[in-house]
Amino acid sequence: MGKTLFAVDVDGVACDHAAAVCKYVAEKYGVQCKREDVTSWDHNFGAVTFVKAVEEAYPNKDFLLAMEVTPGFEPFLARLRRHLDITFVSTRKPYCREATTEWIRKRFGKCPLLLAENKSQTEAKLLLDDNPDELFRFAQGERIGFLLKQPWNQQTEVIGRIRSHPNLHFARDFGQVVGQLEELGLLPK
Repeated sequence: MGKTLFAVDVDGVACDHAAAVCKYVAEKYGVQCKREDVTSWDHNFGAVTFVKAVEEAYPNKDFLLAMEVTPGFEPFLARLRRHLDITFVSTRKPYCREATTEWIRKRFGKCPLLLAENKSQTEAKLLLDDNPDELFRFAQGERIGFLLKQPWNQQTEVIGRIRSHPNLHFARDFGQVVGQLEELGLLPK
């Protein structure tokens, strides 16, 4: 029997995309901001929204390749890889495939990437994401999802819905995801 397939989101989980977008907004529009300021997916910076900045910046391969890894992600991934099969999953547009694949390879080695409009399209049993809507679609049957705490997913109603769902777990950091996987018997302690 093979290892359990764990899908890991790129933006907001493996990749600190919000910090990169904030840097882009500061350079292009002169608006000083930091990732903690991004409290919704379509945060309004005044001169531009987060979504519009993504649409402008993501076609640039150099922008994508320069994104930083989310702090703490690398040791987390190393721990997972010993016991789970990992695939990266993203709702990035198809024009981002080449740069995203290269970004993953350069930082973590060869690992599959699925670009999908809906992450429930993966065959994975587990999903780590920062988008609660993706997790609600994914966590059907025996599939289990983990919401990684980010400034844009901290609404009280979202956290309440996650915590009341039998297949979803809220995690403040990567260490808590590991602890939850251990409690579920999906990683050895």
